[in-house]
Amino acid sequence: MLDNWKLKDRTLLGFAIPTILIFVFSVIVYATSSQTRIIYKQVGMSNEAIIGTNNMALSLANMNLAIRRYLYNPKKYQDALERYAFFNQRFQEGLNVASKVAEDKFQEERLKTMQNMFNEFEMLVKDTITTPNFENNRLLIEQYLEKSGDMSYKFRQIHEEFASHQKEIMSNRIEGTKVMLNLMSLLAVLVTILTIAIAFFVTSIISRSLGSRVSQVVDVAEQISAGDFTLSLPESELKTKDEIGQIMASFQIMLQKLSTLIRQVQSSGIQVTTSATLVGAAGTQLETTLTEQVASTNQVTATAKEIAATSKELAHTMEQVVTMSQATTTAANISQTDLQRMETSMRQLATATNTIATRLGIISEKANNINNIVLTITKVADQTNLLS
Repeated sequence: MLDNWKLKDRTLLGFAIPTILIFVFSVIVYATSSQTRIIYKQVGMSNEAIIGTNNMALSLANMNLAIRRYLYNPKKYQDALERYAFFNQRFQEGLNVASKVAEDKFQEERLKTMQNMFNEFEMLVKDTITTPNFENNRLLIEQYLEKSGDMSYKFRQIHEEFASHQKEIMSNRIEGTKVMLNLMSLLAVLVTILTIAIAFFVTSIISRSLGSRVSQVVDVAEQISAGDFTLSLPESELKTKDEIGQIMASFQIMLQKLSTLIRQVQSSGIQVTTSATLVGAAGTQLETTLTEQVASTNQVTATAKEIAATSKELAHTMEQVVTMSQATTTAANISQTDLQRMETSMRQLATATNTIATRLGIISEKANNINNIVLTITKVADQTNLLS
């Protein structure tokens, strides 16, 4: 299945599965972290609610003590009213804090009950300290002490129920957080082990599928580098579409082209050898022809020199003929001897003319020989160009 996959795809497969696992684990970690932050915030709110109700209970107790101290001696303990007002404000602050963080109806009902009890306590204090001559009214003071004690006791019970319920909520949330954190720790270990196992498994598969094929490619490359172009590659490797298959196909094409090129080089070598032989023979023939041409040229030169000498003699003879003709014209009747001399000169002229004709025939023959040599050289040059 993986034979037709490219190396890039195999590598992506090797990293994809661990990456997906890590991504899923990261999502779980993010969700757990978000839930933990929410729980932490809720625990903080529950803690603030408990602190607020504690301040309410403590403030109510201090208010009760301040009034009792005031009732004991109003003139002496006037500062008790200031303490009462201070803790009254503290109670309101605690009530506001607890009211803001109350999460369910049970808590809201308890806070409302505590607020009602606080209002009843304020009414009791107001009725007690505003009664004329209350410091001498023992019955009124005893009623206050009895009612305030009952209120404090009931308030403390409600406060304990509120705190107990809030602590139970906090405990449940903390336990849930602990379970999630333990689960996260277990998932971290499992994901790590699973990621390493999958990466090792995929890597081993890819290594096994590529190891033998890469070794085969190396062997083929070594044989080609050694000059063995007769080897044949397996068809199964040539049909695969991965990089190894492409390399093997390239090797196959290279082997075919190298074999064709070698055959062409061998054929060209034979042709070059034959052409070299022909060129050597043509060179020998050309050398012989050139030798003959040089000899013919020398003969032509000598003949030309003879013709030049004969021409000079002819010119001299013609001058003599002209001179003699002039002398003959003026002295034709003077002497028979002059006629004989003229006849002799004419005969010499005829002889020189025949000699010139003979020399011109020789020159014509040599010219024909030169023309044949030039034709031979032209043919040799054509053969040399053809061989090249």
